[in-house]
Formats: sequence, structure tokens, C-alpha cells
Amino acid sequence: MTRCLLAAILCAFLNAGDSALILEVKTNNVAFSPSTQFILPLLPGAANCTVTWGDGTSQTVTAGGALTKTYASAGTKTIRITANSANGFPGLAFADAYPSGFNNSDARKVTKIVNWGAVRWPSSMDFAFDGCTNMVITATDHATALTDQVTNFDYAWRNCSSLTSFPLIRTGMATSFSSTWSGCTALATFPAIDTAKGENLRETWKNCGAFTSFANLDLRQMSDGTGCFLGATLPSATYSTLLIALASTNSDPSVTFHAGTSRYSPAGKTARDLLIGPSRSWVITDAGLAPPVITSSLAVSAVTGTAFTYTITATNGPNTFTASPLPSGLVFSGGVIAGTSPTVGTYPITLTATNGTASTGSAVLQLIVNSAAAPVITSSLTANGTVGQAFTYQITASASGTAPTFTAVGLPGGLSCSSTGLISGTPTSSGTSTVSLQATNPSGTGLADLLLTVNAAGPGPDPGPEPGPAAGGGCGAGGAAGLLLAIVAACGLRRRHAIR
Repeated sequence: MTRCLLAAILCAFLNAGDSALILEVKTNNVAFSPSTQFILPLLPGAANCTVTWGDGTSQTVTAGGALTKTYASAGTKTIRITANSANGFPGLAFADAYPSGFNNSDARKVTKIVNWGAVRWPSSMDFAFDGCTNMVITATDHATALTDQVTNFDYAWRNCSSLTSFPLIRTGMATSFSSTWSGCTALATFPAIDTAKGENLRETWKNCGAFTSFANLDLRQMSDGTGCFLGATLPSATYSTLLIALASTNSDPSVTFHAGTSRYSPAGKTARDLLIGPSRSWVITDAGLAPPVITSSLAVSAVTGTAFTYTITATNGPNTFTASPLPSGLVFSGGVIAGTSPTVGTYPITLTATNGTASTGSAVLQLIVNSAAAPVITSSLTANGTVGQAFTYQITASASGTAPTFTAVGLPGGLSCSSTGLISGTPTSSGTSTVSLQATNPSGTGLADLLLTVNAAGPGPDPGPEPGPAAGGGCGAGGAAGLLLAIVAACGLRRRHAIR
């Protein structure tokens, strides 16, 4: 077992099970209180918890209510809240009236949730971290966060505009998510939290305009979705899946649901039509049917004076296509360009695909017409590699006369192509790339698309045991002490451990 692995295990052992809710605050951020103070807004009511302020002082709390701490100097402080009984933590409510004012709140001084700990949140997290605009969540114990009895998450993270992602905490008892993440303008990814009991989703993700990935959620109990995604856009596939699920699981006869500028696929349209139809009468606001995406190759070659055919293909149910301008000898009908290839040259042709609701996708086709002796690429158009392992692929082409030179455009990182057509190198990241291959000689250029898949690297070989310790080490004090001190240093512990 390596020292790094031992260090990781020891770190996990020493830090596991920290029972405190840990917050990092920066007292000199501009908020309600002066730069050397912080207001911790504990909810009123019964309490039995201890607050450690990060300056060597602490206090036991037996009745809820806001606590004001004055520090000797401004700066970053780590605050720990530990419950002294099962329900000793009364909860928090920063309730910042962003952007109009501070509302007696120091929300903007909070910079991190470092640890969720073993404090059980009460049934309501209403306004818990509302207006914490400078806060991120670095806690890794979200799976065990005691939010499982919360039924109300209204405004809990409203206007937390520094959050780019959100942890998968327990939300299975919640019925209300009104404005929970409204105004989280940097939130790019969102997990599959449990919303199966959620009824009130009014303005839940309003103005969350940065989504790139959004998990499929269960909204079978949603009765109010007014403004739910207003000012936000879900990926088309996600929104379509959501519509299909709503049509099959949510039987509420009259829901108002705002999906922002999200667009749906043809399958999503079928589900949406059912929801807004006479049997449901939902009111749904969105951006309509997603435009087609042209999927046919956008670089093709032909030989002058020979028969040519090209068919446009696209996603999202297109029913109308156009192609223009067409060179002499070619005609267009029903999504197909056909005829006799024109004289040698390169012809850009603009393609469009429309699906009947003013949603249009477009792309430019590059038609390269060569003489009869132009190269034709003959090597396989699929290849596979692995991250971190040497890769080679030889482009070949049939040609008469001068041997062609080769290029490859769109190669993944770590690979390059020589003029002789050898693609080589060591891939640096996994994924699938469409690489445009070209073979060129004085007679013209031949084109083809290579589908290159780079797989993630598998686990490395077992390096075996570490070399034995130096003389005098073994299992004695010197070798063990050296190893444990290395482990302690790796974990970043501040205290010294005596080694006997």
C-alpha cells in the first residue's frame, strides 16, 4: 500500500463524522454589520447547540434568535455549530432582501458551506441561505446532511449567485420549493434531487440562465409551476423528457407551468399537446418546438461530369428543406440534391430544415468537385484510441498521377497529422470527434469524415509494495515515525501526534 493511499485513508478517518455545521464567513464583506462583526441568524424558539466562533471562543445556545459576534479584527472566520441534542439546532434564516437592501442580514459575508455535519434541520429551511451571493458549497458530506425532515425549502438558496453547481442533498419530504434557487444566475449543473412530493414549484429556478446540464426531475405532484423556469432554458432533451413524464404521471387538471425559453422535441410536443388539451387544460409557456439540427455530412466531394446525389438529414422532425445556391447541373427536391456534378471547384451551399413552427436549422455544405483523377480516401472511417496510450492511424487514398498530401481537421488533443497522412500522438482526453480528412493532389481534393473515439484509460497496474525502509527502520520507531509523520503532513494536520 502506498504512502499516498495511507495518507488518504488517515485523512478520511480523522475527518469523517464531523458533527458540526461549518460555515466560512468574511466579516469585512459589505453587509449589514460592521467589518469586525457577524450576525448569525438562528431561528427563534427552543435550542440546544454550541457555536464556536473561530477565534477561540464559543457559546452555548439554549434559546434561538440572532447572535451578534464582535471580533478583534476583520477577516475570514470559521464558524462551527454543533447540536447538543437531536433537535438542538433551531435552523438559520439569513433572509437578505437582495438586491434592495441588507434587511438586517449578513448573508453576503457567508463565503462557504464547508460541512453539513450532524445537525438536524427543522421542518422549514425557509430563507435559510437567502441572499448569500458570495457563497459556494465545498462540503462533501451532502449525502448524509440531515435535511430529510424538511418540508419547506422556500427561498432557501435564493440569489446565491456564486453557486455553479448544487449538491444532491435529501429533499424527499419537501412539498414546497417556491423560489428555492431563484436568482442563482451562475448555476450551470443541477442534480436529480428528490422532488416527488413537490407541489409548489413557483419561481423555483427563476432567472437561472446558465444551465448546461439539468437532471430529470419527478414533478408528478406539481400543482403550481408559475414562473418555475422563467428566465431559464433547459436543454431540449431534458425539457422533452420532463413533458413526457408530466403527461404520464401528473394528473392535476389545471397547472400553470412556465418553462422559460426551453424548447421541446417532436415527442415532447405530443406530451405537451396532451397537457394543454381539453382533458388537462394546463397553461404552459415555453419557446416552442426545437429547431432541426442538420446531421448530414457538411463536406462532400464529387467528380466533374458524373452523377451526384446528396440527401439532407436533420433532427426534430423537419418537413421542409431548402438548398441554395446550386451550381449548374444540380437540382433540389424533397431534401435531395441530385444531377450531374459541375465543373471543378468548391461550391458552398446553404442548407435549411424547418419543422413547421417557424423553427429552422441551417448549415453550409461544402461541395468540392474534382477532376476524374482526384484522390478518393480509402482508409477506414472509424478508429479507436485510449487516453494516455500511443495512437496511430494512416490515411490512405486511391489516386493517379501525383501522390496526394493529407490533412486532418478536428483532431482531439495530443494528436497531429503529417503531410503523408499519419495521424499519431497520445490522446489527452476521452470523447468522440468527427475529423475531416482531406487528400489533395493537382487533380483535386478527396474528402471523408473519420469518427475517432478516444476511450478513458483503465486502472493502472498494481505497483506492488513500497521498497523497504532504510537500515534501522523496519517496524521500529524510526521507520514507523517517518511514515506516520509523512501521512500527518499529507493530511495537513495542525497538531502534532506523538509516536511511541
